[in-house]
Amino acid sequence: MIVESLWKTIKHKDLKKYNCPRLDLITHIVLTSVLPHVKLTLDYMLGLRKRGCLIPLAGWQTEFCANWLNMSCSDEHHLTKKELKLAKIEEKKTRLHEKYKTNIEHWTCSCPAYLISQFLLSKHLIRDANKILKDKPLTDLAFFKKLCWQCYPPYYLIEGIHTEVSMMEESEKVVKVQILGCIQKETCSESRKTSSSLGVKVQEQPEKDNEHGKATNPSVKKAHDSDGDNDSNDEDDSNMQVLYSATEKLYLWECFENMVVVIDRPVHMKMAVQLDIAFKLLKNIGGDVGRHLSCRVGQRTWKDSNMNIM
Repeated sequence: MIVESLWKTIKHKDLKKYNCPRLDLITHIVLTSVLPHVKLTLDYMLGLRKRGCLIPLAGWQTEFCANWLNMSCSDEHHLTKKELKLAKIEEKKTRLHEKYKTNIEHWTCSCPAYLISQFLLSKHLIRDANKILKDKPLTDLAFFKKLCWQCYPPYYLIEGIHTEVSMMEESEKVVKVQILGCIQKETCSESRKTSSSLGVKVQEQPEKDNEHGKATNPSVKKAHDSDGDNDSNDEDDSNMQVLYSATEKLYLWECFENMVVVIDRPVHMKMAVQLDIAFKLLKNIGGDVGRHLSCRVGQRTWKDSNMNIM
């Protein structure tokens, strides 16, 4: 077991960057990296590393020593300790609690616990803050994420006490969703509702006929509207998101499978040119999206993103 543990440590610590290393490389790493550490460990266990220094007790030895000393005391000594402990408890019950001067606006308190606290906290400040915030810190971890500290009073900027609470959280932001690939059905009612298989509902206004009696194309109408007010459309596009329905995704996947089936056999030159154009665009967009999905963190700068993943 000890040998297996040793080789496991060598494999995952010293040889983690090498796949199927050579024997001479393993010998060099064992001599230069593994053996010195093993030698120091053995010297420490045998008492040869720090001669003249006190050797600390092990964990079980410390607990054994405490139990030994406790059981060495007489019964009278144990009885006296128990009576003193009970007397202190009775004294705390009868003692009047002192009232300290607490200023939650400046986050200061006159109790001794506040002065020796690492984060300048006291139970009086915490209880007053919980009353004002309606016990929000007890159930919401986002409260601690938004905390900010400073070097002058108030030493913490607490949302709801020192700063105003934001009216709209990030999870409650309104985002426009455009559904692609839905089959639109006209009804006699004044409004139409189209829904995707994912359960997202979008309410649409009925399209009015133009002067020639033909229904207007929504894309053409949108293009005309964008020419009139470009600034408002730019703000709307920043919050605009597109959702592909299940029907559209199924149709796109079927088209892609047809293209893959065609290239299994020789094709005509003209078709090959068009397929090359489509596959080149697919590689470009798919590669960027794949790198974006596999990225562990967001884009650090604007250079890390492009038009395909903006």
